[in-house]
Amino acid sequence: MLCGLVAACTTLDVPRAMNYPASGQQKARAVHHWDLLANDVADRIATKAAAGAMEKNTFHLVPSTGSTFNRAFGDLLLTRLVERGLVMASSPALDNSAGAYIRFDVQVVSHESGARNAPAMPLTSLAVGIAVLRDSWMHIPSSTSGALAGLATGMVGDLSSQMLSGTASGGPTRTELLVSTSLEMGQRFVTRTSDIYYIEPEDAKLFMQPPLPPPPPPPAPTKNWKVVGS
Repeated sequence: MLCGLVAACTTLDVPRAMNYPASGQQKARAVHHWDLLANDVADRIATKAAAGAMEKNTFHLVPSTGSTFNRAFGDLLLTRLVERGLVMASSPALDNSAGAYIRFDVQVVSHESGARNAPAMPLTSLAVGIAVLRDSWMHIPSSTSGALAGLATGMVGDLSSQMLSGTASGGPTRTELLVSTSLEMGQRFVTRTSDIYYIEPEDAKLFMQPPLPPPPPPPAPTKNWKVVGS
């Protein structure tokens, strides 16, 4: 009877939650990282332009102002595109329906769910920690010394990773950045790239548009008085 109740409780008619396979995602924490992204995007755009015999076109980089990142990334991307020999217009075109246009869009995604990453031990990197935990579950040591040896091995790997990469990575966060860049020609997409990064929550303001100023107050009401002669 009890087994039947347990079975009933564990066979709900809904899909069970599953994690994605372990993967890596970079974190943008310096202007140098923004430049690396601009360099990579410029590579992909230049390669696509060469494949489509578009090198002789004049490219217009649609300005994107507002956030600190938008202004800096636009300048960095323009520099990298010019370095690759693309002819870049020095002023925006009046008609966006013709010619070659490069534009980018930035979106900050903040996850508000209650799930949080497990607190990491000092001198611990996520990838090594996951590997050590998997080994400990799949290959149960025959003695406590075996478990301690496995943990010590993981900590040594974590320490070496810490020495190589420093403390700047900081681990995954609940705030992410999506940067999409597109090359458009005659109202059609020639190529489009999307890149995702972790960012620190405190840095989110660098990537977001500043709030619009409040509208001016309405003018004070006036009243006209008619002067009547005596």
